[in-house]
Parts: sequence; C-alpha cells; structure tokens
Amino acid sequence: MTAPTGTDVERRVRWMAAGTIPAVAAFLLLVTVQPGGPLIARNLDDLAQASAPLLVALPACWWAAARATGRLRRAWVFFALFAASWGIGQVVWCYLEIVRHHPESGSSWADVGYLLALPFAAAAIASYPGPRLHWAGRFRTLVDGLLVVTTLLFVSWTIAVDAGGLTRSRETVLQQVTLLIFPSADIILLAMLLAAIVRGTRKWRDPLLVIVASIFLLFLGDSSSIYVGLSSGYQTGNVVDVFWFASFLLLAVAAVMPVPALPDIVRSEGQEPRWIEFIPYIPLALALLMGVVQLSRGNGFGAGEEWLVLATAVLLVVRQYLFVVENRALTSRLQEMVGDLEWLALHDPLTGLANRTLFNDRLGQSLAEQRRDHRNISVVYLDLDDFKAVNDRFGHATGDELLRAVAGRLSGEVRDGDTLARLGGDEFAILMPSSGGPATTEAILERLLAELDEPFRVHDYRLAMRASVGFASSEGGTSAKVLIQNADDAMYTAKAEGKHRVCAYDRAMHRTRAHGPPASPKVPERLG
Repeated sequence: MTAPTGTDVERRVRWMAAGTIPAVAAFLLLVTVQPGGPLIARNLDDLAQASAPLLVALPACWWAAARATGRLRRAWVFFALFAASWGIGQVVWCYLEIVRHHPESGSSWADVGYLLALPFAAAAIASYPGPRLHWAGRFRTLVDGLLVVTTLLFVSWTIAVDAGGLTRSRETVLQQVTLLIFPSADIILLAMLLAAIVRGTRKWRDPLLVIVASIFLLFLGDSSSIYVGLSSGYQTGNVVDVFWFASFLLLAVAAVMPVPALPDIVRSEGQEPRWIEFIPYIPLALALLMGVVQLSRGNGFGAGEEWLVLATAVLLVVRQYLFVVENRALTSRLQEMVGDLEWLALHDPLTGLANRTLFNDRLGQSLAEQRRDHRNISVVYLDLDDFKAVNDRFGHATGDELLRAVAGRLSGEVRDGDTLARLGGDEFAILMPSSGGPATTEAILERLLAELDEPFRVHDYRLAMRASVGFASSEGGTSAKVLIQNADDAMYTAKAEGKHRVCAYDRAMHRTRAHGPPASPKVPERLG
C-alpha cells in the first residue's frame, strides 16, 4: 500500500472542508424547517448526530493514526476512541428516544458514552507532540489554560446558574451535576488545547487549530443545551444540536489535514507567532461581554461568579509576570548564542585556537602599537612534518585528535601576550608582539620545537610528530601582508633544508616551495 502524496492529502482536505459547509447547512435546514413534521425531524436529527462521530470522524481519525508515527499516532488513536465513545452514547440516545420513547430531557444511559468520551479527548490532547519549554513558559501555558477555565466557566455558570435557573428546574441534584459536568469538562479540554497550541503550533494549517474549533463547538453545544433546557425545556431537534453535529465534522477535517513536519509542530524558543498571545483573551472578552449583559439587566453577580472574577484577575497578573521572566530568559539565551557565534567566527572549532581572522586582527593591532613604542614584532609559521601520512595511515579521526594534542602542547609553551592560531590543516601561527629581537625569538622557538619531540599518545598509538618553523621579525615599517609572507617563506625554507628546524627570514632568502622527498614519519607504536 503506497503512502498518499501531498497532493492527494490536500485534495482530501478540500473535499472534506467543502462537504462540511453544505452538511451543516442541511442540518440547520432540517431543525428549523422540520420537513415532514417535528417527529421526523427529531429522528433525522438523532441519526445525523450519531453518523457524524461514527461514520465520519471515527474513520478519519483512524486513518490519521495509521499514517502517523510516535506520539502523533497515539493522539489520533485517542481521538478515534473519543469519537467512538460519543457516537455510541448518541446511538443509545437514539434507541431510547426513537424506539423506547424515552423523555426528551434528563439523564440516561447515553450519558455514560458521552462522559467516557471526555477522558479519551484529554488523553489525545496530552499526547499531541510539542517541544520542551523554559520553566516560565511551561507555567505560563498552565496559567493560560487556567484563564480559559475561569473565563469560560464564568460564561457557563452565568448561562446555567444565574437568576436561579437550576433552582427553578425540576432536575434532581445528580442530574444538575451531570448537566454541569459536560461544559466544565469542555473547558478543561480547551485549556489543554491552548497549552498544546502554545507549545507547538507554527502554522495556521496545523490540525490542532481545527481541533480547537471542534472542541469549542462541543462546549457551545453543551452550554447552550443547558440554557435551553433550563429556560424552556430541551428537545432533540433544537437548533443548538448543530454545534455537536458540526463539532465532529471538524474533527474529521482535522484528521485528514497534512501531518505537519517536525519544525512546524516544534517551535524554537521565542519563535511562536504573535497571534498565539491573544488566544487567552478571546474567552476573556466573551466573559466580559457576558458580564456587561448581566449587569445591564440588573442581575448582578453571585458569590461563585465573584470568585471567578477574582481568580481571573490574579491569573492575568501572574501571566504578565511569567511573560516578563520568559522574555528575560530568552534575551539571556540570545546573548549566549551571539557570544557563541562571535567565538566561532574568531576561533578554530577543532582546536579552540584563534583562527586566521583573529590572528590577522591582532597582528594589525600590534603593528599599530609598534608605531608608538617601536617594539619588535615576530610572526611565526609552524607546519607539521609529514602530517598527511598520519591521516592516510590512521584516518582523519586520529589526525584530528593529534592536531588537538599538538595545539594543547603549543598552548602550554607560548608566552602570555602571544597569540597562537591554527590557520588550517596542519599549519599554525604565533604572533609575538614583544619578541625581543630575532635571536631571542629563535631561542624561544627552539625550545618550543623540542617540546614537540616527545611522542603524542593518541587513541592506542604513540605518534612522533615534528615540525618546521619559520619566522619573520619587524622593528617598524613592515606591513602585515609582508610580515606574513616573510614568515611563510622562512617556513618553506626550513622545509627545503631538511625539516624539523627553525629558520629566520633573511632578505637574501628566495621563496621556494620545493619540498624534496618527504621524510617518513616515525612508525607509531600501539600502546600496550
């Protein structure tokens, strides 16, 4: 079985999205016009609500699980179980209402399926993949979720409880609790979705955003049905049923959407889209609107609503504090990254020594200072003898380790104030801003060359490595380019004269790069 191409998946998405709009429109027409009478409309309403999760959402979620991997597969399996459980509950409702003529409202065995669907939805959202965040970012997502809980619970509470709605109803205490469980659980699911969005959403086409819309429609359906039931008595065939029907159609659309690539669902710190920051304020605006409506009617707030308002205010303050902490951590991290980049731009990543850029910069500074104090400056070029034979015989990993060992030994021998650099390959350079004259410089380099005579222990080998050294000194008036060229000429002269020696530049020296027959390196001995 071949995997669907990107074009095939996009075609499925367009087909599902295009089919959802007329399906919802047809459902609205059914419950408003009621063709064939209220009884037929009610029965068709029941069957449509069972078909949406079982025949549309369930197969789509299962298909999404089959083509996904890891945590994403587990998430879609749980979404499939969520649709199946809710659909089974609706099938039981259809049986009780159509076959057994169960009363239109009140608790029933169908609530078991509806209630069991909620943990599956929570498990699906918790399984959706996302990155690790700074501790302030993790707490901020939690606070954002709690903000959604308090604001939407305020809306749900106002709809269901305000003005004594539950008190006037004839529901038992158990039935009242069951009624409020559904919108409360929906609020928790929305809070979890908000945290998942802040963790991982990078594009508007992420399926998680469509899932948010699906659960929000579920919340509207549960809350609206309570309000209708408390005010005039809920009956199947009401216009609020469209929320449940459309909810599972949107879940199916999310299931057939293209699976986002890892960079699309795992964001880097500080790269989340700006619009995500406004998500917690959407339910807050809805709660404020509901509060204004209630105050304009002269109803006022009860004790429960006042506590919710206080909790929301505290959460807003905490959210802003965490936002500041997270931004400070991000700024610190960016400064560290800038420092790392600056270091990499001026240093050799293999040995940690200065690179050619930093060496040339310090040479320019030394020459500028020389014009004031007339110090003697020496530039040293050091090239390892027959290093290529090590790479050819023992591999580049051993060669790299040997270069690091040579760099470490050279670093221990150069003086304070000198700059040791690796120019590339097996070529090193030393800047000696106060060398004390050619004779002093040559004596220092002879001692340094002697330090390299001690064999290096690399992996399981004992490697003897020697070097050819050339240097050029300047007492003033020599440019950096000429000084470097002179040191290079001196180093190649040392190579031509037999290697493993120090050679000072002389004006009579003619540039030569004739290496002659290379001397074989000492055969490495395996450490025993």
